[in-house]
Amino acid sequence: MENKFTNIKERVLLIAENKGVSKEIFFANIGMTYGSFKGEAKKTPLNSDAIANILTIYSDISATWLLTGKGSMLIDADSASPAVEPSSISTAQQQTIEAQQQTIEAQQQTIAQQAMMVQMLMAQLEECKKSSTTTRIHVTQPS
Repeated sequence: MENKFTNIKERVLLIAENKGVSKEIFFANIGMTYGSFKGEAKKTPLNSDAIANILTIYSDISATWLLTGKGSMLIDADSASPAVEPSSISTAQQQTIEAQQQTIEAQQQTIAQQAMMVQMLMAQLEECKKSSTTTRIHVTQPS
């Protein structure tokens, strides 16, 4: 998939579409709102925290593609750099890697839980909106 988009925010929108996640959840996960990705706001730069969040949450997204639009959106597992041989990694480095992997797994679980919570709260909000419109009482003044 070698699409070149002129704007990083257009590429971010393509990621959301590719992942099949609702825009509300996707943008909440990266710490932004959909409003920053439409109209004139779409032409403004993307903050580095959002970029870091995207690349952390969606680790199969190519950083080069996200930043420049060059290459493929998804990292090809076959062309990814080969893993470092465990014997060439010191014990301290291995412990650091394992700790970071545990942190990533915990953060991914938190993100998934928060995404479910957002969906639940959005459903509750919709229910509240529906019930408030159906329970309004119309009072007519006597003639």
